[in-house]
Amino acid sequence: MLDPILIKLMGEYAIEGAAIATVLSQIVQVLLTFHYFSNFGAKQYGRVKDTMKIFIYGATILAAVSWIPSMFCSDTLLSLFSVRHEIIEAGVKNFKMFYSTFILYGIMIMTLTFFQSIGDGKKAGIIVLLRQLVLFVPAILLLPKLFGVSAVWWAEPIVDFTMIIAGLFLMLNVMRKMGKDAV
Repeated sequence: MLDPILIKLMGEYAIEGAAIATVLSQIVQVLLTFHYFSNFGAKQYGRVKDTMKIFIYGATILAAVSWIPSMFCSDTLLSLFSVRHEIIEAGVKNFKMFYSTFILYGIMIMTLTFFQSIGDGKKAGIIVLLRQLVLFVPAILLLPKLFGVSAVWWAEPIVDFTMIIAGLFLMLNVMRKMGKDAV
C-alpha cells in the first residue's frame, strides 16, 4: 500500500531505498537466527541478551547514518530530485516528519528478528499485522481526512513509534522471563 504512495510523492528512489533496507534486514536475520537460536536452545540467555543489545545499538547507529542527513540536510537531499525551490521548500517539513522515527527503526527490525529467532514467530507476526493492517492502513486513510493532506506523512512515524514501544515491551517481558529461567 505504501509503494504507490511513495512512488507518487517521492519517486522510485524511495522504493529502492526500502528494498535495500529489507534485503539488509533479511541478511542480518539469517545471521542472528543461528546465534540466537543456538544460545536460546542452550539456555545461554545472557548471550542472547548481550547479542540483542549489541545489535540494537548497531542498528541504531546504522539508522543514524541515514537519519542525521535526513534531519539536517533534507533540503540538499530533496534537491537531488528537483531543482524547483518551491517543491524543495514544501517537501522539507514532510520529509523530516516522515523520517523522524527512522533512527528507531532498527529497534523494530531487531525485535521482529528476536522473536523469529527464538522460535516465537507468533509475536513477530502479531507485530507486523498490527503495524500494517490494524494501525497503518487506518492511519494513512484517516489522518489526512482529519488533519489535512500533509497528515499522510504522520502515519508512518506515529505507527512505527507505537509498534517500537509495543515490540520493546513484549521483548523485555520475554527477556525478564529468560532471566528467571537461566541456568
